[in-house]
Amino acid sequence: MEKPYEGKIDILKEIINIGTGHAATALSRFINKPVSVRVPDISVALVSRIPELLGGADLKVRGFYFKLTGDITGGIFQYFPEETAGQLADALLHDISQKDDEMKKSALMELANITTNSYINAIADMIESKIYISVPFYSADMLGAVIDFLLIEISETTDYALLMETIIEIDGTEISGRFIFMPDILSFNKLFDRLGIK
Repeated sequence: MEKPYEGKIDILKEIINIGTGHAATALSRFINKPVSVRVPDISVALVSRIPELLGGADLKVRGFYFKLTGDITGGIFQYFPEETAGQLADALLHDISQKDDEMKKSALMELANITTNSYINAIADMIESKIYISVPFYSADMLGAVIDFLLIEISETTDYALLMETIIEIDGTEISGRFIFMPDILSFNKLFDRLGIK
C-alpha cells in the first residue's frame, strides 16, 4: 500500500464488496445462471509502479476503458488475459453454439459495463455523489502497450491508482481479471474525505 493512502482502504473494500453483490446479481440475470463475483485484493499504488505490479507486458489482453465525469473524474481500465477472456465469453454465451469474435467482444463489453457500473454506483451511493460513466473503449493488444498509453494520460492528473483483482465464477470455473480505478488527485482526496477518512 502506498502512502498517503496507507490504512485508508478498508472502508473502500466494504463498499466494493457491495458492488460485487450487485454485479453478481446483474450478471446472473444476464446469462440466466448463478454467477459469483469477488474482489480478493485491493491496493493503492503509485502510477509509476503499475507496470511493475501488473507484470507481463507481453501478455495479450482484452480490455475496456471508461471515462468518469461528475463529482469524481478520471478513468477506469478493466482487462482480462486473452485466454481467460475467451473462457469468460464462452461462459457468457453458453446457450449459443456458434460464437464469432464480435459476439464474444459484445458479451465481454456487457460484462465490463455491468461490473464497472456496479462498483462505481456503490461508491457514488456511499458518498452521495453523481458519477457518470462513459461507454467503454475496447482494446485487444499487449498489456504493456495498453498500459503505457493509459499511464501517459493519467500521470498528468494523479500519482495514484486503485488496483483490484476481480474473480468471476461461472459453472465452477473461476476467471480472474484486473480493474484499475484512476481518479484524478482531487477526486481521490474528495472520495476519502466524503467517506470520512482523514
